[in-house]
Amino acid sequence: YYSNNNTVENNTVTNSGTYGIHVYFVSQYNIVQNNRATGCGQFGIRLRDGADHCLIYNNNASDNGDGINLDGCEFTTITNNTFNDNTKAGIYIVVLVDNNTFAHNTIEHNIQYGLRVANSGNSNNMIYNNYFNNTNNAYDESVNANWYIEPVSGTSIIGTSYIGGNYWDD
Repeated sequence: YYSNNNTVENNTVTNSGTYGIHVYFVSQYNIVQNNRATGCGQFGIRLRDGADHCLIYNNNASDNGDGINLDGCEFTTITNNTFNDNTKAGIYIVVLVDNNTFAHNTIEHNIQYGLRVANSGNSNNMIYNNYFNNTNNAYDESVNANWYIEPVSGTSIIGTSYIGGNYWDD
């Protein structure tokens, strides 16, 4: 709550009733890295209501309701995380989630969706170079989501020499 420029790192949260890690209400420029949230009832990680310009990096959110849930956040980067075995979505984008980047994440074995974008009020999110392996990999109601970038040299999520779209495992 109005907490800026913080780093939340190297924590393990297990079996909480609701949230594992919660960045909330005009809390900007925060870094959430190297954490593990498992068995949290609703969300492993949640960013809400002005949690803008954050970096969510190298976390593992598994066996939660949603792995990560974003609601009312902008200009945030979610990268190099693992979201697996959640009962709802690995990544759930709710509403007013604009201009964010979701890249280099592993999203697998989630029950409802790998990544769900639930509202047309979300726009200009970049979703690329992620590994999806779920029964329902993605559900998107957004406006202008970009599910790939023009190929650039670099190691992709599956080890190829170009980064561009996402990998969809069947």
